[in-house]
This record gives sequence, structure tokens and C-alpha cells, in this order.
Amino acid sequence: MGQPGHGQLHGADPGGGCPEETAATLIDLVRHRWFSCAWRWRGAWYGLHAFQRTDVSGVSSDRALLVSPCTARGYPYTVRYIAPWTAARMRRDARRSGGHVPHERAREDKRMHPMTAFRRPHPGLAGRKLLATAALATLAALGTGGASWAQPVSWKEAMVCGTDPRRPDAQAGLTQRYVVTPNGPIAYYRFGQGSPIVLVTGYRATIANWNAYFLGELATRHEVIVFDNRGIGGSGPAAGDYGIEDLARDTSTLMQTLRLRDVTLLGWSMGGMIAQTLLAHQPEQVRNAVLMNTAPPGPAGAPVPEQAMRVLSGGPGVTFSQVMAVLFPANAREQADRCFARDMFRPADYGSVGIPAQVTRSQDAILQAWSVDRPAYAALAHIGVPTLVAYAKDDAILAPRNGDALLQALPGSTALEVDDAGHAMMYQYPRALARRISEFADTGR
Repeated sequence: MGQPGHGQLHGADPGGGCPEETAATLIDLVRHRWFSCAWRWRGAWYGLHAFQRTDVSGVSSDRALLVSPCTARGYPYTVRYIAPWTAARMRRDARRSGGHVPHERAREDKRMHPMTAFRRPHPGLAGRKLLATAALATLAALGTGGASWAQPVSWKEAMVCGTDPRRPDAQAGLTQRYVVTPNGPIAYYRFGQGSPIVLVTGYRATIANWNAYFLGELATRHEVIVFDNRGIGGSGPAAGDYGIEDLARDTSTLMQTLRLRDVTLLGWSMGGMIAQTLLAHQPEQVRNAVLMNTAPPGPAGAPVPEQAMRVLSGGPGVTFSQVMAVLFPANAREQADRCFARDMFRPADYGSVGIPAQVTRSQDAILQAWSVDRPAYAALAHIGVPTLVAYAKDDAILAPRNGDALLQALPGSTALEVDDAGHAMMYQYPRALARRISEFADTGR
């Protein structure tokens, strides 16, 4: 059997069996093979799917997925490379430790410097072929910043499609309230009981863009606060153009004015960028954070594709179906066409909200500035707030590699990767997603 090609799902070698797939044996497999497209081990071919390389301050990391031919399961791990100026010290450390690189060490980046052997030859190899050792975390908890990775989740929940009358926007007495800030009023709704979850909306989004059943499930265990960003709905109008720091300051002022304690801050899409900015400047205001389908600052993130941006900007000729096509994967679009409007959060006193041109202009500038903000990316490493990075595997607006980059940038962060999900995955899996977020809000993991 020939070596499988890159990017395929590989079958077992007919002449071999399936090895026991435990964390220990698979880590051993990765440590004793070259970084290549496929590895043969105990009679089976394992496919290596490389996701991306990120480079930060002379340290580069490759996140990859080791695909089992026996169970078709994917095992993610990270290979970390160190720039050549650390090579001499690493070789010295390796000699002192008997020829083995300590677990947290990494191999040299062979793009910048010739590969150096940091490990004794593998006993099963003929001659004196030398192996370089990759620095790995365990398969359950890995990543360059101590991020906790897990298998992607697959939920079978269907869109509610307005069939359940138990929704928070149907509650009697739910009314819009206002907080006064130096830049004008911020309109919000508040309902539920428990520790507070403050939700920050995304690009050109309104309170109504939250899924009512998603919010309702959160409200079974938490107090939920949703609000419109500056210049939208009852918030504003904005006095001139504004930046992401202004939106983060508005969010902070809302939390301070309402005297919220033990806050879980949830930011979706551009709202996740606002949340990151607040976390970088005032982490003491937040107990836990959830960054959902968003992107890190700087070039480590993947920008919104031009076509998706045109649709989201509400340009001439954009149809509702086109919007659904960028928010949901193909197999969910027909249902989204029928259900999206029915499942939106629409309190009785929340009228039709347009998006002023000034808001679009300011938020366009925010996204452009975010994509090149290297200092903001560096600041993520100093955020000590437990963070859940939730991202959809089929997000057509902010690609899932953004979730990978955030996990690498945020020490101690936790991954939630959702199969068969798009940018608006709270509409696809409102209750399952809300339960996982509620659990994280309660426990920080």
C-alpha cells in the first residue's frame, strides 16, 4: 500500500491491525516520527492534517490533526518551533538531560536554521538516523499557551423555528432600559436569575440578532444582559466616528453602572473583539469570558472574506437568502430561511432598527484596524481571565483558524469547536450551546 496523500482520510494497512489509541501511545507516535503528511505505525497509516502556522516573537507553532485510520477520529496536537538563537542552549540542556529534550522544549525551526538532533536515535531505526523531537502537550490539553483542546462536538439539535412559546421576549413586563454614558445612552434588556452574563453583539448587529431560545436557556441559570452598541437602536446616536476602545468602554460603563459582579462576558463576532479589548484593559471586571466565532487582533487572524463582507455590509441588491448563506452551512440554509426571523429576540417594545451609515463606516474601520493591531495581540498573553473560545467548523465569515489562533494566544483558554456549524451557530444549536456556555460560566472550564 502506498503512502496516502495529504488531506485524505486514510484506511488501515490490510496487512496490519489497529494500535491501541491512548494519549500515551499517540504522543509516542508523534514524538518518533518526522513532521510529514502520513505516518505508518503498527501496521496502520495515520494522516497528518496541518491546520496552520502562526509566528509570534520568534516562536512559531504548527497546529495539526492526527487522523486515525481505525476509528476515523482526529487527535489534535501542536508542534512548536524555536528560533535559532535558542539552539545552543537547547543542545546544552539536551546533553545535560541525557540526550532528551525536556517535555516543554521544542525543536528548532528548520526554515531558519539546519535541523539539529535533540534526541538519541530511535532503537528501531537502522543506522544512525537522527530524529528531532517536537514539543507536545497531552492530546486532551495542548497548545502553546496551555490552552485546553478537545474533540469537536457534534450536536443533533434542530432550529426551534418559533414552535416553543417559552421564550424570554414573550415575558410580560420585559422592557427596554437605559444606562447613561459620557457618549450617550446605552439601551439594554435584563432578565433571568443567577450570576450575570453580558452579551456583546457583532458587526452591524442589534439586540434582535440574538436567538431568543439561546438567551432563554442561558436565563435558566444566569441573569442575561443584552444591549445595542453605540449608534444602534436606542443606544446613541454616536457623536462622530468611534473605535473599538470606545465600544469596550461603553460595555465597561454598562457593567459598572449596573453594579454587576462575577460577570461572564460573551462576545460574538465583532463583539468578541470588543470583549478582548475590555479584557486587555479591565480584566478585573470579568470572572469568565466567552469568545464566540471571533478573531484575534493582528495578522494571526483570518479576515472576513470580501464577498461575505459585501453581504454583511448591506450593500445594494443583497438578499435575505444571501445573508443566510454566509451565516449558515449549506445543509442548514433551507431551515434558516424559514426559521431565522421566527427565532430572533424581539421584545414587544423593540421596534424596527436600521443601521446608520455612520455606524457602518465606524465598524468597517474597526475591523480594518483590528486586523493589523499587533500590540493588541501581544496583550492577549497577559489576560488571566478563564476564556472559552467557541468556534464553528463551517464559519464562512470568520474562519475556524481564528479560533485556533485565539487558543494559542490566550493562556489557559478552553476550546469549543462545533461540527456542522456556521457563524450564527446559536440559531442551529441554541440550547446545547447555551448549556455549555452556562457550564463554563459556572466553573471556568
